Amino acid sequence: MKTLSVLSSLVLLSMGTAANAATSLISNGSFEDQASNGDGLGGFLGWTTSGSLSAETATSSFWDLTPSDGTYHALWTVGGYVEQTFATVIGASYDVTYDWALGVNGTNTRTGSTSVRVSTDNFSSDNTLVYTSPTYDETQDEDISGWHSQSTSFVATGTSTTIRFGSTLSSGAQADTMMDNIVVVPEPSSAVFLGLAGCSLLLLRRRA
Repeated sequence: MKTLSVLSSLVLLSMGTAANAATSLISNGSFEDQASNGDGLGGFLGWTTSGSLSAETATSSFWDLTPSDGTYHALWTVGGYVEQTFATVIGASYDVTYDWALGVNGTNTRTGSTSVRVSTDNFSSDNTLVYTSPTYDETQDEDISGWHSQSTSFVATGTSTTIRFGSTLSSGAQADTMMDNIVVVPEPSSAVFLGLAGCSLLLLRRRA
């Protein structure tokens, strides 16, 4: 009877772990908090950035693009990216979702796509490409793709992972990448497994 009670507790705790996994491991995934007094310049809280970046609103955007989530979305020019490091469990799978848009401006055809990379050493030597979005092709001068929602996943190989969101754009008078609503969560199966593993360790300690 006692064993049954313990097993029931394990199941409930693992279910609770899976439910809690719905909380994103990414901080400031919708870029609502800026690192320079909220004026949209100087970067985003929680993120490491590279290149020329800004926080755009529906009224400030050159592309007249309304953020897909919240008040702001991130925008960067050719060569820019945003990245963030968070704790992971080796062997666990993580789901990644994000919204992206591309704006291209020029007299020649411009193309572009977004990418997701992960690393266990801040991209010192480990640089793994886990996803490339479909390529967007400009059909007219000053063209905007509109928001696209993408999803991918990766298996953690370290106790911490840095995830980088970037883009590949052909050169032009103006080529901008916009992202919003970035979410990273453990896959449900991994969350349940990790919850059961943790509860099992607690049970073994109690028996010891």
